[in-house]
Amino acid sequence: MSIVKRKSTQERKEEIVEAALSLSADLGPGRITTEALAKQVGVSHGAIFRHFPTKAAIWTAVFDTLATKMEKNWDGAELAPSPTPCGRLRFLVRAQLSLVVAIPALPSVIFSRELHQKNAVIKKGVLAVMKRFHGALSSAIQAAIDDGDLRRDMDVNDTANLVIAILQGTVLRWSISPQKFDLVGEGEKMLDQALLGLQAP
Repeated sequence: MSIVKRKSTQERKEEIVEAALSLSADLGPGRITTEALAKQVGVSHGAIFRHFPTKAAIWTAVFDTLATKMEKNWDGAELAPSPTPCGRLRFLVRAQLSLVVAIPALPSVIFSRELHQKNAVIKKGVLAVMKRFHGALSSAIQAAIDDGDLRRDMDVNDTANLVIAILQGTVLRWSISPQKFDLVGEGEKMLDQALLGLQAP
């Protein structure tokens, strides 16, 4: 007779977070109920609340998971070997888009108006990770200017915002297509188009 190993609290919490991400990819976070999460995980409705006291706590854990993954990706991109600062900029863009491909629910959770309105912790956290990403892009852009790859009359802050806008627009097109083109390849192509107009003479 085999003995079924009981899952630890941490393992069960991770399953609930993964279930929320999986359902969000199809339904969006605003339409997910705790009943649906329980069914997806294969536990009772009450078991969900034994691991998370409130629905808000579930979404906070979901966001924390995404934030950790994003920052780990950015750290890897910033440390990746590259012959040029523009190469580091491309690594950052590729890292973020690759994560969206791996976790399609990421944009809908990060930019959910409903989650922001109901959960101040998530709203504050989103602003923090966006600031961190903007800073990483700005650092790469400034290095490219200093290296002579990009024009010296550029505004670094505005250029970082432009790169973020390119990313968001490309992800939006990919999400509503739905997902019918190579997101990473398309994002890199759009970035290259933008950089053509920003290159040093």
